[in-house]
Amino acid sequence: MKDIGNVTNRMTFINTYDAQSTIIQGRGNGTIETEDGQSIRWISSDVGVLSERGLIFHGIILFNNTNSENLSFLNGKLGIYEDAPEIHRTIWLLD
Repeated sequence: MKDIGNVTNRMTFINTYDAQSTIIQGRGNGTIETEDGQSIRWISSDVGVLSERGLIFHGIILFNNTNSENLSFLNGKLGIYEDAPEIHRTIWLLD
């Protein structure tokens, strides 16, 4: 994570696949934890499509519930993200 270092992102998703449209709708939640044990929880919602590049997801994520000094800048922040075969989940924070 930029300006933080290596993190572990533990996540659970429930995806619903629509065979007629080949769209996948997902809802997830999880925890990002730093190497020194600081953490922040998150929830997200996304839409995935199967393309020539593979399975591609675009979504929105809300960070919440941390007492961590290093991750406190994320508290209450909203972000958008892309997850694709050649791009592991990349999140852009919104102001």
